[in-house]
Amino acid sequence: MLAFVLASQILVAAAASLPQSLQARAVVDTPPSGFAITSTTVSGAGCPPGSFATFPNANLGVQVVYSSLYAQIGPDAPVSERTNACQVAITASVPVGYAFGVARIQSRGYKALDAGSTATRSVSYQFNPSTSASASGTHTGPPTGADFSADDVFGAGVVFSDCAARTATVTITESLSLAGSASPLPIGYIAVDSVSPTPALSGRLAP
Repeated sequence: MLAFVLASQILVAAAASLPQSLQARAVVDTPPSGFAITSTTVSGAGCPPGSFATFPNANLGVQVVYSSLYAQIGPDAPVSERTNACQVAITASVPVGYAFGVARIQSRGYKALDAGSTATRSVSYQFNPSTSASASGTHTGPPTGADFSADDVFGAGVVFSDCAARTATVTITESLSLAGSASPLPIGYIAVDSVSPTPALSGRLAP
């Protein structure tokens, strides 16, 4: 079984307590006093115990590194491995007058796709079912064997926690899936991957 180190970088935003339509103008450059990441919980089929690590980040964020978030397809690959996902729940203390959000998610990975195979990577985050944002990307084969990176910047689509909440938890879900349109079934593999010790999940208050 191929094994790679996985990485996702999440840049966390904070906005002043303004109406949603004005929040983009109020995002600050530096963390306000009282903002802190207080806990990080990792769960899902793509990140069983022992397959990930979390680290504090100098920018008051969190770094997470995985080793099992991959999907594959092929004549000998189990159908259950055509999809995979991992969730990261980040809880933060938020000072009065601010809200907590995710401004940007960067993913790096590796793909090896035969002709006829298609890999989809999707990422989303939410504070509750009514406040969420998402992005996705599709890769098709060939070429076979290539690193990839994705930089999902939510811009005006950033959603924030309740401004009245002094504690906020955001759940970030990264999903992978593979499909094949040829016969016999093509071989394909994708992982959100970093072969270098680049920070995997980092948070900061970002413009």
